[in-house]
Amino acid sequence: MSYKLEREHKQLIEIDRWFPSSHIGSDCLTQIPKISLDIREWICPNVKCNKRHDPDEAASRNIRGRFC
Repeated sequence: MSYKLEREHKQLIEIDRWFPSSHIGSDCLTQIPKISLDIREWICPNVKCNKRHDPDEAASRNIRGRFC
């Protein structure tokens, strides 16, 4: 994959396998304890946020927000 990115003058960004991207609220950055893979939605415990998060969507927003 990296040679294809080099050809397009793009950069490969690798993140730590254990980065808790799906356990962090993408708006307030509050981190929740580890959740099981069958959980499809969680509510942020931060009383100022209190938003519902999809773990996959939260992960993509957190990765993009921190590393891109």
